[in-house]
Amino acid sequence: MRFFISHSAGTDHAKAVLRSVVRRLESAGHSVFVDSTILLGDRWRSRLYHELALCGAAVVLLDQMSIGRRWVQREVDVLLWRRAFHPELCVLPVLLDATNVAAVRKAGFGEFTEQQFLLADGLGPAVIAERVAARVAEATPIGGMTTSRMEQWFDDLETLFARVDQRQRLRQAALELGVSPQDADQVLLPGGCRFLAHQFLGRSTDTATVDAISRLVYAATTDTLLKLAHLVSPAWVEQSASRHLTAPARSTVAVLNADDPHTPEHYVRRATCVDARVQVERVTAVLGEDVEQDLFDQCEEAVFRLLGVEPPVTGRFAVPERELREGPPWPSYLIVAAADLPHDAVASVIKQLRTVFPWLTVLLTVPSGLAAAAAVDAWGLRDVRVLEPVLSPDEEFVAHRTVRSLYRMIRRVSEGGGYRD
Repeated sequence: MRFFISHSAGTDHAKAVLRSVVRRLESAGHSVFVDSTILLGDRWRSRLYHELALCGAAVVLLDQMSIGRRWVQREVDVLLWRRAFHPELCVLPVLLDATNVAAVRKAGFGEFTEQQFLLADGLGPAVIAERVAARVAEATPIGGMTTSRMEQWFDDLETLFARVDQRQRLRQAALELGVSPQDADQVLLPGGCRFLAHQFLGRSTDTATVDAISRLVYAATTDTLLKLAHLVSPAWVEQSASRHLTAPARSTVAVLNADDPHTPEHYVRRATCVDARVQVERVTAVLGEDVEQDLFDQCEEAVFRLLGVEPPVTGRFAVPERELREGPPWPSYLIVAAADLPHDAVASVIKQLRTVFPWLTVLLTVPSGLAAAAAVDAWGLRDVRVLEPVLSPDEEFVAHRTVRSLYRMIRRVSEGGGYRD
């Protein structure tokens, strides 16, 4: 099996544990990738994303020092995003010191349950390595799993990149995405299109996606370019925020700070790796005298559309009970613009939706000037996920300007620049 080891190895003990775990896993016939084998800096992330996408299991070495390291958290975010599609993916957190598990979870590792941690405080490196080997021995080999939606996303990107005959153009695109010149050479080799696809696991910088696709505009058809744009345009969304929408539990309600009406759909597309089956309906309520009833009616009508009911909707009795209870067979999301809506109306309607449509995922949006957590408190709702890190108005503006620029660039090239009558 191919292992990824996430760590910061900031202490002598952590370094000794890292060496022991690597030796033990390799002695069992596994291949092991440790990020200390590559250079530090922004350009080394291309190799990291490639390895994070390929690994069949991961070990995360945590202590008081590592839980505050940005890249350890980012690596775990990607691993948990993958695990959301494949619950069988083994991601083993190992706590090396006396740091409280609750403190670790609060520091950004909250999706690890207490039972999942391997508590190793006071143990020697060799003992820890043996316990790690014993725990991961029970893991399901990733090759034996069915293809996940994330793998399908990589497949789709790889297929489109393979349509570009001039491989040097793909290498130039990789450089625009921040790949080092040495790693960009991998694009020229067999499997290079897959390596390039893996780069979109990370959040793209403001202009990187446009700059990368600009290298391909005269080497690919308009159809290929538009499909690429569709698959990569949500890459501006921080995966640590959006992944909570990937495989939500029943009756999930999440809150997002957003001013642009397109933003929540980008979060859904990012979370689901642009799954073509995903359905999204938006509600921007137009309310009359009975605010609560009007809001619920409009939400209910949108849910009926998710269920495939064609207008005019004649009521709940027109839908089979099983469909109301279980929902459609594909991921479905209801986006509700909650700005300026009365708190009690929002709370009441969400409770009704959870009761009547327990399969439904609801994404509430509030303006950037309002703290999402404060809105949740005002609504008095329980079990509501605030999508963090919070998106700033400047980030949101730049993101949508970038996406619009991407599509405009493709249209300009496809239409040509000749004179017109």
